[in-house]
Amino acid sequence: MLAKLDIPFIFKKRPAPVPGDLRPMWRISLILLILLHSRSKKASLRKLHVVSWAARSPANRASFVKYSKNEIAKDEIIPRVEPSLNRAIDLARGEGLMTIDGGKNLLLSSTGLLAAEEINRSTECLMEEKRFLAEIKAFANETNIDGLLSW
Repeated sequence: MLAKLDIPFIFKKRPAPVPGDLRPMWRISLILLILLHSRSKKASLRKLHVVSWAARSPANRASFVKYSKNEIAKDEIIPRVEPSLNRAIDLARGEGLMTIDGGKNLLLSSTGLLAAEEINRSTECLMEEKRFLAEIKAFANETNIDGLLSW
């Protein structure tokens, strides 16, 4: 039997840690970097979802790089579609950082381009993501993304 604890209990509200990938500012920054590294500074929603998923963790980054080098087959990686990315896109559009081009692509606005370039120049944030995006830049085009998503 446990001895009776005769002391008062105190409950304190403490902040709950939120993983970086669920934080809107991290997502918006990542979206801006993806668009900055994309041809004509624009990308489809499909590409944003795939590259965002790939950049999310070291394991995803490694898998995507292996796929880009034909070291693994496309059925060995399963990109995820995350609703939090869509919310971040809506926030970024609301802030004027990007626009919709031709009804299907997201395009960096002039304000978004300045923000993306500043994030890219920073030596203090998103270092792994920037290295990853630079490594896959040539491979992560719309054709290859569509090929990954088609079975």
